[in-house]
Amino acid sequence: MKDFIGVCSRDRNGLRDKNHIRMEVLVSLFLAAFLTGMYPVHQTIYGLDYGPVLKLETENNGIFYTNTTSVGDYFTVSMIAENISEDRGLYGWEFVVTWDPGVVNCTAETINTNIWSPYLGPWVTPSIDNAAGEYHQSVTGEEPSPSFYGTTWLVNLTFQILQAPPEGGSIIADFTIGIAPGYTAYCLLDELAEEIPHRFAVTGFQFISVIHDIAVLSIVTSKSGCLPMETVGKGYTAEMNITIKNQGNFTETFNITVYANTTMTNTITNLTLTSGHSSVISLIWNTTNLDLGNYTISANITQVQDETDVIDNTLTYGSILVTIPGDVNGDKSINNTDASLLGNAFDSFFGDSAWNGNADINNDECCNAKDAVILGTHFNEHWE
Repeated sequence: MKDFIGVCSRDRNGLRDKNHIRMEVLVSLFLAAFLTGMYPVHQTIYGLDYGPVLKLETENNGIFYTNTTSVGDYFTVSMIAENISEDRGLYGWEFVVTWDPGVVNCTAETINTNIWSPYLGPWVTPSIDNAAGEYHQSVTGEEPSPSFYGTTWLVNLTFQILQAPPEGGSIIADFTIGIAPGYTAYCLLDELAEEIPHRFAVTGFQFISVIHDIAVLSIVTSKSGCLPMETVGKGYTAEMNITIKNQGNFTETFNITVYANTTMTNTITNLTLTSGHSSVISLIWNTTNLDLGNYTISANITQVQDETDVIDNTLTYGSILVTIPGDVNGDKSINNTDASLLGNAFDSFFGDSAWNGNADINNDECCNAKDAVILGTHFNEHWE
């Protein structure tokens, strides 16, 4: 509950005549109509651009998440009068608060009875209508209470959450402040029972379904598509592009690890990805410390906090044969067949129609004499 800040005054010397007040009302109505559409629904400010403010302030800035909040939980909405001037002291208030029924229910009101002593009210009973999604209340000062100026809370409303947001989405309660019947444009009154021109500020309610979900979408290597199998000469490298995506609605920081069978070959730490965005992680797969043989390549992202869907955190690419350099067709023997395949790709570059990634033995994205020399130095070698 907020403490009120301010002092009281009985100085009426600054009160303006009714014609001046009506002019302020008309100006404020115009500004309210113009400005309401310029602000987001969650936080709306409209009315005059100066002076007093009637504020609807929702606990936690009106943002609630399913990982910390559940259906049935309660939150507080505070109605606050700010910047009440000495020349137009506050002597009463009456307003109507509305919301989307079925999303939240108002369960209690706590009225600030310390603004005036003595005071009159509360005037409206019952004040809460959850079927309509409406709260209507009023309290006024009583002689010999002085007018209030400064900032104070008027009433705290307790609400209960009734509805969960859809998975991955959100719901809002769409709070509004309305004037009561018989009022022209405002909700605060001075000692002459005249409406005090003021701005309206509304912080709404939004209940957001939290999703923490990082996924590995694809793995592509510089040997992808090579037939009859993908090969890398031992001691040489292959390029690897791993596409990852943040499928949740929070920015996440995580690590990614690449495995050849169960051997960890690459790790990148502290990657950060914003909600809904994807990224391609490029790395070099080095075979120097691997034995000859077939290796199943996989990539794994560490589970982020509160992540439940972890199946897509790991993706298995398939098999790559680590073999003697120059074994283009993967038959574990370097011979004329391999030389013929390299010859078919000779002078081709990555992306050309004649390109063969297996024939690019040194992984420089060009099949040329450098690859032929490597093949030649291992000619007639084989392994089982």
